[in-house]
Amino acid sequence: NDDAVWDTASVSLNAFAGQTIYLLIEAADAAGASLVEAGIDDVEITAATAPSCVTYTSSNVPIGLPNDTNSINSQLTLASGATIADLDVNVNMAHAWVGDLSMVLTHQNTGTAVNIINRPGVPASTYGCSGDNILATLDDEAALPVENQCSSGTPTINGTFSPNGALSAFDGENSSGTWQLTVTDHY
Repeated sequence: NDDAVWDTASVSLNAFAGQTIYLLIEAADAAGASLVEAGIDDVEITAATAPSCVTYTSSNVPIGLPNDTNSINSQLTLASGATIADLDVNVNMAHAWVGDLSMVLTHQNTGTAVNIINRPGVPASTYGCSGDNILATLDDEAALPVENQCSSGTPTINGTFSPNGALSAFDGENSSGTWQLTVTDHY
């Protein structure tokens, strides 16, 4: 019974790190024949430490993908690392007819591989997106899938989109080691 006073409660949300959560705050009267009057004055969510984000860029790009070349690989080696909480991939590639392309990101040290782009526009169109160039961030939390992108402008895929395979497959892994992006032209 807290007559005319505010009550404070603290709850750890650590078990939900990296997830979307919703808070429901209810006032309940467990006793009979009484009046419940309740209000929310303030809700504050604080992080013990701010997460750190680090951007790594492959040093062996750009790499050409000339006609009659089936695939190319770009590698990035990280000497030290941290536990991955969320991974996004930035793709900046000049290529005619992006519907011919697939891209697989592999963490060589763990064997985890994710198909991040897989012939955008296929199977809606047998030949995929006929537009040129990709300038995109692939992020699991993005609303629109990269698979369905094919604008009339250049780059034809431009913005932030969810990848074909979930990048959350890498969550919990140590980021150190060799990462390889394999780009395949299916034409």
